[in-house]
Amino acid sequence: MTTPTRCTPSGLPLEWVCAREFAVHVRHISSASGVPWRVLALLAGVSSRTVGRLVGRGRPMRRIRAVDAERLLMLTPLAISAAEQQFVDPVSTVRRVRVLLMNGHSVNDVAAYLGVSPGGLARLITEPEPRCTAMMRVRARAACEAHHLWWADQPAELGADEPDVLPECAA
Repeated sequence: MTTPTRCTPSGLPLEWVCAREFAVHVRHISSASGVPWRVLALLAGVSSRTVGRLVGRGRPMRRIRAVDAERLLMLTPLAISAAEQQFVDPVSTVRRVRVLLMNGHSVNDVAAYLGVSPGGLARLITEPEPRCTAMMRVRARAACEAHHLWWADQPAELGADEPDVLPECAA
């Protein structure tokens, strides 16, 4: 008797790999770059829950989906640097910053979440044509996620304005 193979929505078999090496990789990249694990998860296009478990938040993982493993391997210093230099549409970032501020987060805290100075944050939300990097956008999204401000993303825009940043940065 054969065991049934679980499949992805596309019909391809769902493959798994040992999670140990990827947990070490994520911890190392986070430590070396100073980028929080939740931001790395969003950069890679991997569930924050998955990456959180890899870094010791919740029940440990013994295996990880092969597709997530591949995405995590694309987390390199070069890819992170590219996200810090690539300019993107600031609309969703400005919206998330305003949501954070309206929910009691200080200007200094939100600036730290985004990795900018308080003056840089002020420019982002007050200038008519603000400049925003892919890293700032992902950091704002991660901050809202970490503080359970899911409604900062309007349903029609979920994922639409934020494709996985890493693959195009790594190219």
